[in-house]
Amino acid sequence: MKIDDLINKFRVASRELFNNYFRIENPWSKENQEEAWYRQNRYLEVEKILWQQLVLDMAEIDGPGYESNEAHPKIRLKIKSDIGPIMLNREFHSGYWDYPIKEVTNKAVFSFVCFFDFDNLSIRDNQYVRAKLIEWPAHPEAIGKHALLDANNVVYSLSEG
Repeated sequence: MKIDDLINKFRVASRELFNNYFRIENPWSKENQEEAWYRQNRYLEVEKILWQQLVLDMAEIDGPGYESNEAHPKIRLKIKSDIGPIMLNREFHSGYWDYPIKEVTNKAVFSFVCFFDFDNLSIRDNQYVRAKLIEWPAHPEAIGKHALLDANNVVYSLSEG
């Protein structure tokens, strides 16, 4: 099975697992917040195992665990279209996604970090891929920044090295 298929299956499995078995209704309400965060933390432990079993073991590769905020050195991705939207972090590893570049070309190469939604406690879609920019001839100043890319507009591959 190709790495692209494995990662897409993980994306669906992980979001369904959270949405159906760990998420609670109204997670941001005062009476539910503590329980919501408790369940979120328990889910993160299961998600790490799911990543290991569905992706790393099936692809026969080693690497950082899921949610480590480390870019996986062997899992690359590019956008499928010629040009697409991108959100880059302001500073390296910051939570601000407002760097002035708003579009990316398929000449840019990224390393996979994790899936991302802006709300960790509500219904998940794994809408974005968080990735580290490792190559982009048009914007070398952005190399090393983390990016958010539309998960439906990326293709994954394994690096040769």
